[in-house]
Order: sequence, then C-alpha cells, then structure tokens
Amino acid sequence: MVYDASLDGDYLDSVIDSVGREFLVDMIPTYEKTSRATLAKLIEAHAEGNGEQVRRLAHQMRSSSTSMGAKEVSAIARELEYLPHDTPVEKIDSAITRISAAFEHALVALAQAIRSEA
Repeated sequence: MVYDASLDGDYLDSVIDSVGREFLVDMIPTYEKTSRATLAKLIEAHAEGNGEQVRRLAHQMRSSSTSMGAKEVSAIARELEYLPHDTPVEKIDSAITRISAAFEHALVALAQAIRSEA
C-alpha cells in the first residue's frame, strides 16, 4: 500500500498485518481525541510559559503519534520535547504551529489510508 509521506507506511503495514485493519480503524478516533486534548494543553502550557509542561506534553504527543505511524507529528513533538530552556518564544511558536498543521494532516492521511485499504 502507498501511504502519505507524513506517515510511516512500514509501521502501519506491520500493525495491519499483526492486529488487523479494524484495530487501526478503531484507534484513529481515540488518537484524534486524546491528541487534540494534549495539543490544547501544550498550547496552554506554552502560553503560560511552562516549559517543563510543554516538554511533558510534547513527549505524550510524540508517543501517541509514533504508535499511529504519524512520523511527521512525532518528529515535531520530539523537537519540542528536547528544546533547550532558553529557546526563543518565536521558535516554540513556530514548532507549535507546525505540529498543529502536521496533526491535522496526519488525521486526513490516516483516514485516506484506511479508506484505500478497505
């Protein structure tokens, strides 16, 4: 199967092969709901200047995105997770904008992948 470049196709194929397509179909809404909440908390933590909370939430986002094969989201979350404490606010703003867009794109790409697999 051909996947969007933002997704880890080999990983998704292995998930489908090992636990079935339905498992992935069932997990997408959970990923969307929990990751939206995590992303909202991350944005709030950044607005409050809570860098440690931003890093914790980025770690959560990275883990859940990796488990869904959303490699672009995972990569940006990793970037946020490991930003130095003295990172300029503008750089964090940019990463949050990019992760928000990458997350929305990953949801569309996952939905398309599941539809084309059916």
